[in-house]
Amino acid sequence: MLSIKKLALSAVALALFCSAGAMAQRPDPIKDDPRKEKAPDIKKDAPTHVALSMNEIRKMVDDLGFKNKTTNFNGVEFINLEIQKGDRVWLINIALSKDGSKIWLTSPLSTLSPGQAIPPEIMRKMLETNFKVGSNRFAVHPNGTIVLEGALDNRNVSAEQLRNHINWLVQFTATHEPLWNPNMWPSTAPTPPSSGG
Repeated sequence: MLSIKKLALSAVALALFCSAGAMAQRPDPIKDDPRKEKAPDIKKDAPTHVALSMNEIRKMVDDLGFKNKTTNFNGVEFINLEIQKGDRVWLINIALSKDGSKIWLTSPLSTLSPGQAIPPEIMRKMLETNFKVGSNRFAVHPNGTIVLEGALDNRNVSAEQLRNHINWLVQFTATHEPLWNPNMWPSTAPTPPSSGG
């Protein structure tokens, strides 16, 4: 009789053990749903933007149809654009900042003669205009060249953004010629003394 009880208890214990093992191996209907796609692992230090190289910028301006050539000055690579608008050709030079975070677009406009100064009223208008146009500005290089220059953040720049900025530079330069063209500045010649007695 005792043996029968032991056999019965052993059978119950074995059934419980097998049932527990089966439950442990049963798939979780939520966790193991094959329709759920696992999101890719994203590294915390992965870049969130794409910076263009000079080769990529050159291809972009080629695709946009801008006439251009590549030059090198003091170890810096430039893409020189020639943009025909009516009977005039506007020049824009494109270069990357040293760390590659900015795309600089510079338009050389005119050159001061040796010893020539910008009239104070023109200089003030230049500075007031700089204040209005954000990251774009009129500037004078050490060699006396007056330029209009501006920078784009080198973050996912599209061809449309680049084209719009180039077109804006050309239009802005044309409409503000009295600021950068010395031939349109007021005369700075001294006023002759009056001959009245």
